[in-house]
Amino acid sequence: MSISLLGSLLPPLWAPERRTFDERTEILQGASTRVTQNVQLGQLFLEIGKEGLCAAIEGRYKDLDALVKNFGCQITALQVKRILDMPQSTEKAEESKKAIEGKLALCEALRKKGNAVEIGKNDYENLALFLQKVDIDLEVPVEIAQLVRFRLLCIINDNQDKNGVEVPFTNMKLMAEKIKGLRLNKIDPQLVGALVSGVQAEESRKALIFIRQEAIHLSDEITPRALLIQRLLSSSFERKTATSKKHSSIVSVSLLYNAEAVLRRLQGVVLLKQKTTFCGKANDRLPMKLFLKMPEERVLEPNELALLPKKETILVVEGYINVLDLAEQVARLGLFTILNSNAACIDQYAQGSDQSPIEDEEAASDIAFYASRKDEIVEDIFKIDHVYCASVQEEEG
Repeated sequence: MSISLLGSLLPPLWAPERRTFDERTEILQGASTRVTQNVQLGQLFLEIGKEGLCAAIEGRYKDLDALVKNFGCQITALQVKRILDMPQSTEKAEESKKAIEGKLALCEALRKKGNAVEIGKNDYENLALFLQKVDIDLEVPVEIAQLVRFRLLCIINDNQDKNGVEVPFTNMKLMAEKIKGLRLNKIDPQLVGALVSGVQAEESRKALIFIRQEAIHLSDEITPRALLIQRLLSSSFERKTATSKKHSSIVSVSLLYNAEAVLRRLQGVVLLKQKTTFCGKANDRLPMKLFLKMPEERVLEPNELALLPKKETILVVEGYINVLDLAEQVARLGLFTILNSNAACIDQYAQGSDQSPIEDEEAASDIAFYASRKDEIVEDIFKIDHVYCASVQEEEG
């Protein structure tokens, strides 16, 4: 299935951010002052698309580490892995990249024409229709459009120091720098901010659909906790942030159960990795890595790691390792005990959501049990900070 690449980057029609975006990009007959802005928006979208596809082709999967604001970086990581592992994903990315490069050349020609671009006789044209009219848009496979969305939300993915804790946040200054670097001087970064907010809201909803579909495949015979995980990922236990006239809500489900579902569904390699930076600056921790084969939770030997394809997708669980014998601790406790203890001792839902205890007796007891092991596991062994998808070549050094 193919869809409009540039149209897919817009917020959904139900989002207030989409109304804001349409109002500020509409073109009225005889008033073509926004034509140049809209051509430049088309170019920005194409440049982001090219970046995302280059990352997929070259094995730079960390460049697709999107910030959705749903407390679900691990869900995004598995979504990226699933797309990149699809048959012919590289070939599709290469074909789409070539098509984008052709459209970028057309953009340059249109920008030179400026407001002389023919805008037609319609009284009103929104951005999507305009980009189609001037032939900047193109059709791409759905999964390619999804990767481009992830690239968009990776550009603004940043961290800040809040009382000694590194916290992710949407940094639109990074997008403004990109716009400036591309010399797209007619684009208001605040307009792109509305676009980003709407896309994040929609992606939070798509993430729930994705993780519920993944959880369906968990068997209670193989995973005794499968029914508990599936129940807690249902719509009965999702929560939303506040909405307004300008902003859509972010939707999320319990961190413990969505994170466990991700790792339970992983077939391949997971890397437990020491975090050696804090808000982009080096900390005092020495590099440490432990590669595990899932679902066996078996430590990979150096000769096995050397045989892995350089562009193979892996899930990286990054944090602060406080022991020298991490492999022994994983063997003793099990990866899921370490994972669940980390997830249980912090907020279960996206920032700005209701954080009151979950109203499910079994889940409440389960979360309390894992949270009680915080000192033993989180503080003394491994404190998890972030999960993302990467390639072997990005992480093997």
